[in-house]
Amino acid sequence: MNKSTQWQLSGNSPKIYDQYIAPAVSAPWYSLFVETGLPYMKGPIADIGCGTGSFLLHLLDQKKISHKTKLVGVDVNALMLAIAEEKSSMYKNSISWVTASVNKLPFNDNYFQLVYCQQGIQYFENKGKALSEIYRIMDLKGVLIATVWSVIEECVGYKCLSDAILRIVGDNARSSLYAPFSYSDPHVLKELARSVGFKMVSVQLVENFVYFSSIKEFGRYRIYGSPLIYDLPPDKVEEIIDKITFELELSLKPYIGKNGLSFPVKANYLIAKK
Repeated sequence: MNKSTQWQLSGNSPKIYDQYIAPAVSAPWYSLFVETGLPYMKGPIADIGCGTGSFLLHLLDQKKISHKTKLVGVDVNALMLAIAEEKSSMYKNSISWVTASVNKLPFNDNYFQLVYCQQGIQYFENKGKALSEIYRIMDLKGVLIATVWSVIEECVGYKCLSDAILRIVGDNARSSLYAPFSYSDPHVLKELARSVGFKMVSVQLVENFVYFSSIKEFGRYRIYGSPLIYDLPPDKVEEIIDKITFELELSLKPYIGKNGLSFPVKANYLIAKK
């Protein structure tokens, strides 16, 4: 297995992810997450696969919750959590960062009132075990809110970019490029949640937009901020990015505006209760 199929970021990738990918791709979903989760925000809250912690910090920065509410960010990647801890120094008494596998979460049964998981389920190797663990740690009246990308064709910018990269670097990049969109069937997602015990499950296809300052930035951070970087010759990366940018200038032209590049994406929005 090459490194790109594992989808774990090392080196400078976590920092690049935090500075560029999270604001462009993750942050546009925060308002929907807050709106859905608001009735459940009085009890402990967990973000599973929290990355560099941007969403939990958003809750505190925007004063969406009481400072007494227990927040826990969980990720298997210690480098991601190191950045999260550094960013959250002013909130050190409000957030705990826990390095753990979703297959073995170090929390008591029925503890969390609200559990978030943004774009994580598709990467879990044992999805049934992972969802069972999330189910176990949730309060009897709690809720799980999660997003999982729809098919890549519903995320036009990523489809155009992936096609360009495959033409330029070859098929070895396919597993990394398509990994985020590998669990796109809403019926399969719903059945997964039901199979571990969730009684009330809904999955809706939701459209949002992602934002980058330019096509070149989009290509650069899709490469540097993902495991794809491990499969490319280091001395050729910038040349490859230039080629990708040239190829995308026509296909993504309709999505360029005065503030840069913005294109629609769709995700399956899962809400599950015990």
